[in-house]
Amino acid sequence: MSKASNQEVVRSLSDLFSSVPVVFILRPGALNAAQIRGIRRQLQSVGGFYRIAKNTLAKVALKDTSYESFLNVLKGPTALVYGEDILSILSVLSKAQKEFSGKLEILSCSMGSDNLDNVELESLARFSSVSHLRSELLARMSAVPSAFVRLLGVYSSSLS
Repeated sequence: MSKASNQEVVRSLSDLFSSVPVVFILRPGALNAAQIRGIRRQLQSVGGFYRIAKNTLAKVALKDTSYESFLNVLKGPTALVYGEDILSILSVLSKAQKEFSGKLEILSCSMGSDNLDNVELESLARFSSVSHLRSELLARMSAVPSAFVRLLGVYSSSLS
């Protein structure tokens, strides 16, 4: 690659790191091209993207960003997965990990300056999307007032 094309890749990656809220670093292991293409398609269907970049160029682009913690992780064959909805992306990656039985490894995940460890990722993977998480939250929030109203109804009927 020429110096100009390397600079363009670094600029593109810098723009990416400054504009997306969530980035995963993966080790694709022994996945073949068809398997990676399948993961790419699934990620695109939920608004995520799969990109491979030279580690040295990615390290230059990571400097002075909120994702600087990735500098130590970028060793060997790696891939970047990024997008807006962490839950949808994580759901796709979790299914791919199960499907390909250990060939795909999530090395790191970061939401801005917050790094998520494997325990946090596993607990987040239970939710399928942000809309699912919102519906769970609303259901739990409405359960308390509903129980209170039922209690008031029972109490008022016992007074009569």
